Amino acid sequence: MYRNLSEFIARLEREGELQRVSVPVDPVYEITAPVFDVVRIKLSPTYYSGKEFVIRTYNNSKSNCYIRKSSLNGKPLDTFWFYHKDFAKGGTLELWLDDSFPEADSTSIK
Repeated sequence: MYRNLSEFIARLEREGELQRVSVPVDPVYEITAPVFDVVRIKLSPTYYSGKEFVIRTYNNSKSNCYIRKSSLNGKPLDTFWFYHKDFAKGGTLELWLDDSFPEADSTSIK
């Protein structure tokens, strides 16, 4: 077992395996129910075209740990992830939370 990622990468380089490791072309962020009601991430103009990325929750509580509905910049988000390029532009991720696991065909809040 390796103590850290650096040791693992060093072994891959030594054994010529690093070239076989694939990195996603379009990095993504996976979504889970946040602890806070609102999170504001200031984006550095050195690296990002947007100024701020906001994550806002509705019905947030200890028992409401399931995401009932989500939107990114006002558009419905039908996946549990979004692209880094969308994050870099700035905007708002909105999450509506609930205390019950959503049904497969459910798209609305109870």
